[in-house]
Amino acid sequence: METPKFSLTERLLIMWKYEWKYIPHNIINGIKNLYKWFPVIWKDKDWDDSFLFEVMKFKISKMIESHGRSMPYVGYERNIEIMNTVVRLIDKVVQHEYLHEYHDYVDNEYNFVKVEGTDYYNMESTNLRDDLDDYFAEFPLVKKMAEQDSVYQKSPDRETLGIVMSKIRHDKAKKLLFDLMNRHIENWWE
Repeated sequence: METPKFSLTERLLIMWKYEWKYIPHNIINGIKNLYKWFPVIWKDKDWDDSFLFEVMKFKISKMIESHGRSMPYVGYERNIEIMNTVVRLIDKVVQHEYLHEYHDYVDNEYNFVKVEGTDYYNMESTNLRDDLDDYFAEFPLVKKMAEQDSVYQKSPDRETLGIVMSKIRHDKAKKLLFDLMNRHIENWWE
């Protein structure tokens, strides 16, 4: 098929219709985006995954605000619900909520004791509270998975089991976060 030949006037009209007339709108929109994104970009660093998650969270939060406001579509409520879940999961993953969950069930006191004849110290811990049985009872399937883990197999004690369970739950949260995005992100349009 041969490419059509346009005159200079026709080319200028096409450029105006499809590109040039949107330049003022694009400039205004670009300035608004710079203002909106400035706090996120200002705090951004290149060395940590939490900064990447913050960018993702900010973008998804802005998409939530936008969806349904100007042009509701069939199913937008469900998309907003999923996006809110993704934002909550990002918070939980960034704050390592599940990794620290183990510490909700135990209280330890740590002391540093000088090793005689050296400049070194040993850390000794005293268990003040141990409610790990409640943790194990609350998540029995995760407990079974943790008992099969190689870290627990090497050091089979209650503390290690609780720590491994926390790690498994953290990994599940990350997997769920990216599974939700993988399944639904292409539906997040307006």
